[in-house]
Amino acid sequence: MDISPDWSLQITSLHNFVQKKVPVDQIRSILEPVFRAKGNTAHMAVEGLRELEAVVSHLKAFRLTQDVVVWLGLAYKLNQFSGLMFMHATGTMKRKRHRGLLADVLAAGGRYDRLISNFQTRVLGPTASCSAVGVSIAVDKIVNAMVEDEDTEVVPGVCDVLVCSVGSDLLIQCIEIVRDLWAAGISSQLFENSE
Repeated sequence: MDISPDWSLQITSLHNFVQKKVPVDQIRSILEPVFRAKGNTAHMAVEGLRELEAVVSHLKAFRLTQDVVVWLGLAYKLNQFSGLMFMHATGTMKRKRHRGLLADVLAAGGRYDRLISNFQTRVLGPTASCSAVGVSIAVDKIVNAMVEDEDTEVVPGVCDVLVCSVGSDLLIQCIEIVRDLWAAGISSQLFENSE
């Protein structure tokens, strides 16, 4: 099958676009052409960016300094996830011959809205609305890395302070309280009431 030069250029452009891995602060400018489009694609891109900005806001509130990189071609279990998908990989990237860079994935997940909608109609009825986010954590990899690290003492933890709020729009303030408790050496966790 012969591919015309125009199609070949478009296929190459699409391939280069989905292979991009860019810092989160550059994603808005890269997706600008998608935002200008009309229809469902633009709406989904705007919604995805909004969700991503919320995640980054929470990371900043915790003062976490890990780099957040957006991989436009991440396609992880597409039959399960819809909307935002995520993956946490170690900082060291390993080069594998003919496959580009590979990372040791410690966690991956995303939104389960589409998967839930398949079952909610049968169980809850057609007008019910449910959303969910899930993550698969490679606990074995994390524990093995901690055991191999001689400086890490693996001890079961106990929470001294549980931070929660009654009301809405207080998540950032609760995160800041937990962060300050951690900085003071006080074991604490955040409980977010979803109601």
